[in-house]
Amino acid sequence: MTKTKEHRLAERRSFIGNRKAIWSAGADDGSEAFVFEWAPGFVVGMGFTGTAGKPAYHYLYRNVDASREKGETHLAGIKEWRARAAKGRAERGAFRTTMAPGTVLSSSWGYDQTNIDYYQVVRVVEGGRSVVIRPIAAREHVGEKDPWMTGSCWPLAGEYTGPESTHRVQPG
Repeated sequence: MTKTKEHRLAERRSFIGNRKAIWSAGADDGSEAFVFEWAPGFVVGMGFTGTAGKPAYHYLYRNVDASREKGETHLAGIKEWRARAAKGRAERGAFRTTMAPGTVLSSSWGYDQTNIDYYQVVRVVEGGRSVVIRPIAAREHVGEKDPWMTGSCWPLAGEYTGPESTHRVQPG
């Protein structure tokens, strides 16, 4: 069974039980932090991220201040993480490739030897986030004095060796 938001919140309330919070705070996304008295001289700090039913942390402390500080740090960290995530989404959404038709790309691969494949950008897909590429041939040179399985290679632009394929371009 897939747990709904309501199931997760009920699970969260079961962790809290009938304890009265000494301190509590929440965030806009549903994250919460609580401090409860567990036994004389001991307090429990518990924090939840988003609408999660299970705690992100659940620690025993000797004083309220240490537990409260953990709760404030937890909520501040979530706020910072959400801001970074939103900024990253905006940057990725605004990204457009600078590649142009004719750009040659290389890909190296291999475990105990290095193999190099070359591709040429055929066109940029409308919107500027993807490119259509085709594999191209390479000129290889192995010298007489080169050790076994060594050499050099250069791309041969325009000499296609395979079909087109579309690929999303990522920043960086």
